[in-house]
Amino acid sequence: MVEFQKRLIDEVKYIIDDNKGKNICIVTHGTAIRSMMCYFNNCDLTEMINVQWYDNTSVTILDYEDGKFDIILEGDTSHLEKELCTVQNQKWWQEYNEKYEQRKQKESM
Repeated sequence: MVEFQKRLIDEVKYIIDDNKGKNICIVTHGTAIRSMMCYFNNCDLTEMINVQWYDNTSVTILDYEDGKFDIILEGDTSHLEKELCTVQNQKWWQEYNEKYEQRKQKESM
């Protein structure tokens, strides 16, 4: 997974360097997003379980400046009506999200 994450981040940085001053849209799948979010949140891949799954077509916006990524928006699905959400309407996701929220609450105590 470390090599996978490194390839992802290297490619993102390559795309950024090749498109300086432009807005960029990168589209990928859930595991890649979770791996990159670990990197952007400065957490170890062993903590990927604490990175939430996002619904299909969710939007995450980052700024990249001086070699640093800043998360502006993460996993937004406000453009989707509930019945169009693919992940949110699945039982496994609902159970996962409940456990995720419980972990977040324990961390904040």
